[in-house]
Amino acid sequence: LLGTKKQMTADATSTVTTLADITGLDFAAAADTDYLFILLLLYQSAATTCGASFSMNGPAAPAGRGPAWDSGIQVLGGPSTSSIQHKAQVAIDALHTTATVDAANTTRVARFSGVWPVGTTGGTLTPRFASEVSGTQIKVLKGSWLLVL
Repeated sequence: LLGTKKQMTADATSTVTTLADITGLDFAAAADTDYLFILLLLYQSAATTCGASFSMNGPAAPAGRGPAWDSGIQVLGGPSTSSIQHKAQVAIDALHTTATVDAANTTRVARFSGVWPVGTTGGTLTPRFASEVSGTQIKVLKGSWLLVL
């Protein structure tokens, strides 16, 4: 399979609760095309009382065929049934937010995978993030990547 892989070359930070694009992981999506994507984000929170918010934004889908993806966000270290929070998404810019993390400034993983059908107007497929608590830093780390097929 041929695809496009984008990888972050610098960390991205946010201390606000408003979603922002993750620089370097955007993808130009052509009109009338279906895409499969896998997104792997390495992230840290500056405080255990602050989680992270993640989302995917992109061009409108054809009528009756919206985007669909699954996300899993690691909030605890080590193997545990409660270490990953899962959520299914079926809307543009749908939000997956964690309320806390188990350890501040410790790398955790957020994974998204799904399909994005693009309607008659192309656009940019972009992962987004925000802090769950205003004033507390969330950092998406260099080395995070997006694969689009």
